[in-house]
Amino acid sequence: MLYAWGTAVAGWGILLALLAGTTPLPFPLLAIFALLAVVTEWLMVPLPRGGFQSAGLAVASAALLIVGPVYTALVMAIGVIAGNGLLHRRPYLNTIFNSGQYILSLLLAGGVFIVVDRQATSLQAPLFSGRIDVTFWAAFLGAILTYIVASSLFVSGMVSRRGAAPFVAVFRANIAWELVNNLAFATLGLVLALIYVRSLPLGAVILTVPLMLVGYILMLYTTREQAHRELEIVERIGRAAMTLNLEELYAALYQEISRVMSADAFYIASYEPEAERLTFEYLIDSGQRFPRQPYDHGMAMGEILKRRTPVLINRTPEDMDKPDRFERVGREERRSASLMFVPVVKGEQTIGLVSVQSYTFFAYLERDLRLLEAIAGQAASAIENARLFDASRRNVERLTTLQRLSTAIAGTLEMETLVPAIVEGAQQALGVDRAAIYLGDVQGGLADLYAHGFPAEYVPTMRRVLRGPLAALPFDISKAQVIEDLQAHTGMQALRASLYGPGADAIGQMEGPPRTIAMLPLLYRGEQIGVLAFFHNRVRPYDADDVLLAQSIANQAAIAVKNATLFAQAQRRAAEVDLLNRLMSTLTGTLNLEELFRRIVEEVAATFGYSHVSIHRREGEYLLLQAQVGYTRVHDRIHITKGVIGRVARTGKSILVADVSREREYISADPTIQAEAAVPILGDEHVIGVLNIEARADRTLSQTDLTLLETLARQLSIALRNATLYEEAKQARDELSVLYEAAKAISSSLEVESVLDNLVQVPCRAFGYEYGAILLTDDRSGDLIVEATYGSPPGTHGYRIPSGKGITGWVQRTGKAENVADVRQDVRYIGVNDRIGSEIAVPLISEGRVIGVFNVESPRKAAFGPRDMSILTTLAGYATIAIHNARLFEQTKQLAITDGLTELFNHRYLHEAMERALERCTRDGQPLALIMLEIDNFKRYNDTYGHQRGDEVLRTVADLLRKGSRTSDLEARYGGDEFMIVLPNTPKETAYDVAERLRRAVEAYPFFLGESLVPSVTLSVGVAASPEDGQTVDALVDAVDRAQYTAKRSGGNKVQVAHVFH
Repeated sequence: MLYAWGTAVAGWGILLALLAGTTPLPFPLLAIFALLAVVTEWLMVPLPRGGFQSAGLAVASAALLIVGPVYTALVMAIGVIAGNGLLHRRPYLNTIFNSGQYILSLLLAGGVFIVVDRQATSLQAPLFSGRIDVTFWAAFLGAILTYIVASSLFVSGMVSRRGAAPFVAVFRANIAWELVNNLAFATLGLVLALIYVRSLPLGAVILTVPLMLVGYILMLYTTREQAHRELEIVERIGRAAMTLNLEELYAALYQEISRVMSADAFYIASYEPEAERLTFEYLIDSGQRFPRQPYDHGMAMGEILKRRTPVLINRTPEDMDKPDRFERVGREERRSASLMFVPVVKGEQTIGLVSVQSYTFFAYLERDLRLLEAIAGQAASAIENARLFDASRRNVERLTTLQRLSTAIAGTLEMETLVPAIVEGAQQALGVDRAAIYLGDVQGGLADLYAHGFPAEYVPTMRRVLRGPLAALPFDISKAQVIEDLQAHTGMQALRASLYGPGADAIGQMEGPPRTIAMLPLLYRGEQIGVLAFFHNRVRPYDADDVLLAQSIANQAAIAVKNATLFAQAQRRAAEVDLLNRLMSTLTGTLNLEELFRRIVEEVAATFGYSHVSIHRREGEYLLLQAQVGYTRVHDRIHITKGVIGRVARTGKSILVADVSREREYISADPTIQAEAAVPILGDEHVIGVLNIEARADRTLSQTDLTLLETLARQLSIALRNATLYEEAKQARDELSVLYEAAKAISSSLEVESVLDNLVQVPCRAFGYEYGAILLTDDRSGDLIVEATYGSPPGTHGYRIPSGKGITGWVQRTGKAENVADVRQDVRYIGVNDRIGSEIAVPLISEGRVIGVFNVESPRKAAFGPRDMSILTTLAGYATIAIHNARLFEQTKQLAITDGLTELFNHRYLHEAMERALERCTRDGQPLALIMLEIDNFKRYNDTYGHQRGDEVLRTVADLLRKGSRTSDLEARYGGDEFMIVLPNTPKETAYDVAERLRRAVEAYPFFLGESLVPSVTLSVGVAASPEDGQTVDALVDAVDRAQYTAKRSGGNKVQVAHVFH
């Protein structure tokens, strides 16, 4: 466009400038030349390589001589605009360009004439000076040749810029024709001009006849050559059409068309009238070949195909800014400026469309459209023949494929090998990349899935999301469905999101980038058993033959699937019979419930491939886990109001849950579980247990599995009842045995500590209790103190629970046993061990008073039942008697070693304790200290106040010594008014400090004997320590006695060590 406008602006600019200084011509003369120019420019023929040849030079050559180059350029420009542009309806850009190039070429010709013939002086004046000589003839010939060459150069540049052919090729092809034709017309104009100026006689007009004939013949010959060239193109395409290879035919069409016109974009599309669908079979844009692809044509293209009429569109620059009626293909970022569309018609049927497009404005003329129409007509038969041949070849290939596929899958009875065989056959025939078989229906959802070419997680994921009835589908899956471009199908994307839910994105990644999906019903004897889906990674349109072949493959697959399913069912029934035989053997071979349950779950899991199997026995309001396979986290105890198995226990009805994520009552034990089936185990028309299986997404549970479980449950009910009776008898025996062992252990000792340990250890071990404890009531504070434990962490012994606090405190206060299934839900619970889940506490009652609590705990919730309560209540009775007897024994034993007056240890026990303490300190390398104390002048108190008051002094002094001593020390009455204190692991210096503190405490204490305050009671104290004062008890007693005597002899009320203090 820039080239055309540049040429026009340059020509008209120069012309207008020259006209400004030119003498006006008489209007009649100017009008005659303008009219002749219009007529001669209207008479034109096309040139072989683009452009046109007219008779205008006859007028131009005459005008140069008569009116001069300036007015010649003006009238010829008017002739081109009117005769060539308006009358032939040329694009305005061509008209503007032709006027400009005419002006420039004629002005150049005039300039050459002036240079050669010096008689001609100006472009504004006529070139003929009135004489005819050699110079005139040379000037005229030079001017004409200059015009011809200049015009041909301008036109060749325009044609080459449109992309039809290279500049040099256009120029070389056209120049010869232009020279011959234009020289003839120029000579004609010369003769007429010379006659007009009377340089030749009027009779010389006869010379114009042969010149006109020569010019006319040459124009006809030029037209013939152009037609001959177009016929050659059509003929070559006809020869190419003899091939049955469509690809070669399309390539030949593109090459031939490119030789005669601009073909920036070119395509041949096949058309299916029934589907109103175009498919680009051969598409080239800017030299780039694009793959075969479907095209969703709009209304404009549809109208062309419907009317079967060729269309030529030459857009203006203004049109390029308007919306495009034709959707772009190929390089979509560019728009074509010139377009031709020609329907390919065979008989009465449109079978395709040929389009040639250019990015250059006004690149095509009507003759180009007629040529393209002839080419399309020639190609129509070839395309139809090739398509028929290709269809026949494909039919043969499809029959061969079906035969091979039928042979391959005929003997296949396993789905895992069937699907790859189907994919292999479909890949050869239809280019399938992946395939999947979905068994089931819309109402029941996906029953099973087998796939080939997908990631391993695809099958379990699909089995998980496609559970239960499917949403209403926008198509009928009982008929073949093909979605050619899934990414462009917004409705399908929405459907996938509806079907797959939150897993849509994950499934989309697993399926990869499928562009085309073919879904084919699997029909067996009129019944649909599923869907076979073919996946293509690229857009792959299916024609009617492809759909027929795909459905034939699906029919073959349906037979194979049905056979494989029947074979699997037969295998399963055989396995069921075998399992029932093995279970009957197991049921009759053991009465051990634990062994029975374990073998059942293992056999069921191993035989049918169930990943999770469990048996639960009902006890009261709870289901207790008896045995399981596959679980890493288990629920040992489930209330019958909870979970799917709880509902089975309540209702006595079997339940199949296809998707546990949609089941509100489901209790999860494994996040990978997808489905669950549970059946009741009945005994005397009551639910005594539940048999339960669960499966991950890679295993589908069906009604068949539920039926199998119900069969097993019926057999289990008989065995379970027999085993339960046996277990109850065995438990009763065990309980009696434990009670006997407990009674024997209790009676084997009268030591309180030993009795309490036996009471808690024996039943906990026998009945498998994890934690146990006996707590006794402190008579002074009323608190409960932990006296004996089993399984409890260190530090529990001696733990004190305030009176009435906690569950044990509540039992102590009320005197009633308590069984707490979940201590975390009981506000009374005082947590000592964070692992505790349930607790049972039984009061120990003696003579109507609660003396303690027998407590048992478990980390499991609801771990205890009525049987445990009965056992512990019986043991509590034994424990109460044993504790009472042990306490009586303890009291008797305490009286034997205690001084009756002061309640300190007596002299006999003192010597035994000193022997043990000295032996221990000597073994550990530690000192042992003794403190001997005697009341000064004690006889005076007896004589003055009486022996009863003297006894009060002894008791008071003994109490002060007990309170002032350390907890590790031992205080005893040595005899009369003498006391002894044993200090283990104590050096003499520390013993001295203790003795001095006791002496001062007694001295400062106010003694009231009756109503009289007596003078201060004082002590004489001796201190001795091993090993320096002796290494035996006798030696130490002797040393401390001497030290005490020395203190007494020194006046009393002092502390004396056994030797010099270092």
